[in-house]
Amino acid sequence: MRGIPPMVAANVRVSDHQRMRFTFVHAADIHLDRSLKGLRSSDALADLQLAPRQAFANLVDEAIRLSAAFVLLPGDIYDGAWKDSSTGLFFNAQMGRLREAGIPVFLLYGNHDAIAAMPKTVHLPDNVRVFGTTAAQTFRIDDLAVVLHGQSFAVADTRENLAAGYPEPVQGCFNIGLLHTAIEGAAGHDPYAPCTLEQLRAKGYDYWALGHVHTHRILSEDPWVIFPGNLQGLHVNEAGPRGAVQVTVDDGRVIQVERLFVDVLRWASLKIDISGVSERAEIWVRVGNALREAMVGLDGRHLCARVTLMGASPVHSWLRVHPVQVEDEVLAQAAALGEGVSIERVRVDTNDPKGATPVDHGDALGDLQGFLEEAAHDPGFLADLRDALTPVVLELPELDRDTHPEVALARAGDFETLAAAKKAELLYRIQEG
Repeated sequence: MRGIPPMVAANVRVSDHQRMRFTFVHAADIHLDRSLKGLRSSDALADLQLAPRQAFANLVDEAIRLSAAFVLLPGDIYDGAWKDSSTGLFFNAQMGRLREAGIPVFLLYGNHDAIAAMPKTVHLPDNVRVFGTTAAQTFRIDDLAVVLHGQSFAVADTRENLAAGYPEPVQGCFNIGLLHTAIEGAAGHDPYAPCTLEQLRAKGYDYWALGHVHTHRILSEDPWVIFPGNLQGLHVNEAGPRGAVQVTVDDGRVIQVERLFVDVLRWASLKIDISGVSERAEIWVRVGNALREAMVGLDGRHLCARVTLMGASPVHSWLRVHPVQVEDEVLAQAAALGEGVSIERVRVDTNDPKGATPVDHGDALGDLQGFLEEAAHDPGFLADLRDALTPVVLELPELDRDTHPEVALARAGDFETLAAAKKAELLYRIQEG
């Protein structure tokens, strides 16, 4: 085992001549044992529910391979209170692997694993340093002339500007700030520990290791301010490669930042244009081609895709009327590609081609079509529809808008769009029957 570099909780000047070249790893938002939303339940996919664990084990592999000087984990290691102790035991096992390799770890807790949110914990190995919650704390690695500053969340809903209380940089050292924050606000993320990029840059640190935002973002290169993104995409809206960053420092300055891709499963949202396609077989061919293209470059990772059919197609009404068969056809295309691909969801977001109307089907059908055209825009009809459906919709539980678009339209009060959307389906059912 390599020796763990000495670490001291103090602000001490270290002479410039001690500076050297080293690499560290910065990761965040591991969310150990978080269930992957949208991953279908089956024996073949059971192991993939442990993807966040495997991604973290992959990260440890990379840190050891790189002979990293240290690892930074600024928050959301856990996804909240453990279901059982196996989560903590797994984390300790990974920390033990790093300890055997002589790699120290510096971590703080964020909104998901704030101290108050974790009723049960286990004692961590001695190579792990945890930043406290009452004020910003400083650790130092003497051998590398590195100083690290950070503060954990005491409670999940931390709206205090923690960065404002971080200490001044230690002269002659490479200063790193660890912070779990949304900075000035990020779409889809609560504004925990708010601060500004200008404030972080003005602090005088050499590197800011951020956590909380799940998308990889480099906010600044002078100094470096980085969200590494999460290690493993947790749902289809977290598509694309996921992982950490490795940072190389030489003579007290960052000379290289590279991404480390450690994810196990990748999500993709595939929008397949079937405009003008009148043969259903051609649609399934396009689905298969899109899935094959999405698998390129995955290097053995599993693909979980959402498939959305789009465009003005003559088979629009058939697609809307036969959702089960549509899904089966898409699943069949995925099955043909092997166990490395699965389908998260199938959506039909097509529409009738311009000017496509039923013709030569007799006066009765024509009269019905005319009635439906008028009804979709008639204030009286729409009012009656609203009165009839609103009480029913309000009694329903919250449903996914992608799976139940009609319910979402009714809940939003958009009965005109709802009526127009159901018109083509009704006409098709009458003609088909």
